[in-house]
Amino acid sequence: MDRKPTCGSFFGNEKAPKHRLGAITINMAISILVLESYFRQTINWSEFVHNILKLAIVTILAAAFWSSSIVNAESGYAKQKVVYHINYDNPKQHTGALRNIQNHINAVGEENLDLKVVLHGNGLAMLLEPDALSRVPKFKSASANDEIAAKIAGLKDQGVGFHVCANTINGRKVDYQADLHDVSEEDIVSSGVAEVAKLQAMGYSYIKP
Repeated sequence: MDRKPTCGSFFGNEKAPKHRLGAITINMAISILVLESYFRQTINWSEFVHNILKLAIVTILAAAFWSSSIVNAESGYAKQKVVYHINYDNPKQHTGALRNIQNHINAVGEENLDLKVVLHGNGLAMLLEPDALSRVPKFKSASANDEIAAKIAGLKDQGVGFHVCANTINGRKVDYQADLHDVSEEDIVSSGVAEVAKLQAMGYSYIKP
């Protein structure tokens, strides 16, 4: 009658049969291969997830970037950069220009619009106070009455910038603090025409209302 193997047959004084040692070795090798395959798959899976996450982040960032130029769903307009050029002294035209600017803001939305108004030559009459007309005889009109001043203030509150030509100020002996409505040193540019050209080179669309 065959004797059943005991623990001692493998780990005690009694030697284990060669075929059983071979089976254990094969089983251990298979186990190692299985574990190796498992960890390899685990690592690959981690890399896959990592790559997916990176792709998702890149996609989100790209979407955020492009959303800044995507057409605004409510207004139907994309973001705009615009320069309005004013070089005439007709009060009715000044009123119309300010109305056009407000309509522009209403259509696009102030959050989607970067708008500059550049004034030079006769265009400074838009900002000229009526009581200053006698002090600056080179101007034929002064449009900055209370109504126009209120419109200008409202546009500034919506982010519109008014840039005034230093050449005109100096050439026509204008005191910008006393003669012009709400003009500070920061609003003055060296040359009105050069400022228009610079803004166009920066991607601002040109409008002369």
